Amino acid sequence: MTAPTPLVLRANAELVVMAFLRARLAAYDTAVGAVLQGPDEQGTIQWGNAGFVQPTSIGGTIDPNVPIRTSVVSLDVWAANQGSKRPPWGKAFAVAETIIAATYDTATYDTHAVVTLPAGYPNARVTGFWVNTEPSRRPSDPSDFARVGFDATVVWHGLGSTWTVTP
Repeated sequence: MTAPTPLVLRANAELVVMAFLRARLAAYDTAVGAVLQGPDEQGTIQWGNAGFVQPTSIGGTIDPNVPIRTSVVSLDVWAANQGSKRPPWGKAFAVAETIIAATYDTATYDTHAVVTLPAGYPNARVTGFWVNTEPSRRPSDPSDFARVGFDATVVWHGLGSTWTVTP
């Protein structure tokens, strides 16, 4: 019996967007991840002061001739007020607007940014990022969290030897 071929880890839209947003939101201490983290044993929400951004891939296209992807992602921005049952809508909208403003700020927005992905994954290059829809309130549970969502497009390609061309 032959040994199984090892799985090759490759970039995907969610990983690319998470790395891209982490770099842009680092100054605000805003958390970015795939899974919303709840309160710890003491009831503290670690991301509560600065918000949490959760990207989910919802579509897009893969170029059939070159390894470039145009991915559409839904961005959910979560905010919480520690010790309060009132959803902080202003905080959630502020994080969403910070992401939008970053797409227009040519001083900090590198349109050909290389993003570092988790260990084992090849890095990726983001060549475009723009917002498609206006941020709006989305239902959330528990009700003391504010959740604002909008959609964005990211154009990217993986780096490294993840594809070959045959003459």
